[in-house]
Amino acid sequence: MDDQKGSNYDVYSLYEEKDKTNKLLIDAGSKHDRTIESDDKETNDNNYDLVAVTVKNAESEMAKSATNKVPFSVLSNGLTALLAGGYHVAIPTLLMFAGCVCLLTKSDVTADNLNHTLGFNCTGHNCNVSSGDSNLTVWQSVSSTAADSPLWTILKILGSLIYTVNGIVNLKLLATGVKKDLLTPHMAYINSYMCWSAVIFGPLQILTDIAVPALGYDWTLRFDYWYTLPNFAWAVEWGWQLLDKNKEKAKNSGKVSPRSASAAAKMSSYRLGMRGLLIMVVSIASIAFDCRYLGGVLFPAVGVQCDAGSRHPGYDVAFITQAIAAIGMAVYCLIRHRSPKALAAFVMFVVGFVGFVVLQDLEHHLSPALTEQHWFESLKEIGIKVCDNTQINFSIWFFVYMFQHKHKRNRGDTDRGDTVV
Repeated sequence: MDDQKGSNYDVYSLYEEKDKTNKLLIDAGSKHDRTIESDDKETNDNNYDLVAVTVKNAESEMAKSATNKVPFSVLSNGLTALLAGGYHVAIPTLLMFAGCVCLLTKSDVTADNLNHTLGFNCTGHNCNVSSGDSNLTVWQSVSSTAADSPLWTILKILGSLIYTVNGIVNLKLLATGVKKDLLTPHMAYINSYMCWSAVIFGPLQILTDIAVPALGYDWTLRFDYWYTLPNFAWAVEWGWQLLDKNKEKAKNSGKVSPRSASAAAKMSSYRLGMRGLLIMVVSIASIAFDCRYLGGVLFPAVGVQCDAGSRHPGYDVAFITQAIAAIGMAVYCLIRHRSPKALAAFVMFVVGFVGFVVLQDLEHHLSPALTEQHWFESLKEIGIKVCDNTQINFSIWFFVYMFQHKHKRNRGDTDRGDTVV
């Protein structure tokens, strides 16, 4: 045994070779000595080469096996993609909310002052409420009281949490889609944007509608009013991602090679790109068209009335432009990746969208006898939340179905269904 040569190898699988002159044993996670019973130098060199190749193949096979075990690695890649989408949405969202907070103003009239200064003058069912120079009708006072009641506060909180639940459920379904190889991790990342937007929006709406007014502050710029713009503009980039044929080949595959497994597990491997960032920045900045801001200068310059302190028509122009662009992109994507389920989701989205838009200014189109009822504003707000969550949910699935169709076509698998559950 004078010519014995020892070497340690860390490998992940079992390999055994026997011949007349040497014996090789490679055991996963163990360290073994290789004994070569030959004095021939050329044979020894060949044996070393064989060991190197065997070790490399063993490592590759083990890594591949670990990657292709569906319960862990594919799902973990999907979760990594979803988490990347989460912090990419959270950063601009929280910055927008912080901007709104910076513009808060102290309320002129608190609830206690209102109770002491209001005077009632009632004749039959016609009651007027006066406070200084302001004239309010009783229905406004009653509506405000009803809206501030504990029951209504609880209902508003629950209504806002619907957004969060909506987003979480859809994130779970996206993760399931990656696990079942119906979506790639990158597809889950792109589709997670609207899910995370809903998750974050719920708590922020509670702060906007309940917490801040209770502290005696008024919003100069309401967060939900501003946040509507990038949510519609996002659909343009959403569709562009679906139609983009120039993405890296790895993004169009549900499998991750052993060498790229570590890179795919990093959040930094998921990014929106310069085009998407530009669309979002322009959309967020379009709030400047509001007549209270830059719009108050631009629109009068071209002969369009834009009263100071009013959002119309400046905000309307920004909103309608982005809504039309989003719907136009959605229709084009549906033509390119049409399926019955995508079409059904699109129809439901349109129903929710129309309801959401109509309810915003519903009081301007109905009789005062109806709009002055104390329950009108409460019912209207509930309707807005239902319609908004309807369009959020079905916009997500509209694109998910089309991304599934794209993934199926990329694999050349015409027999797979396009449902996650």
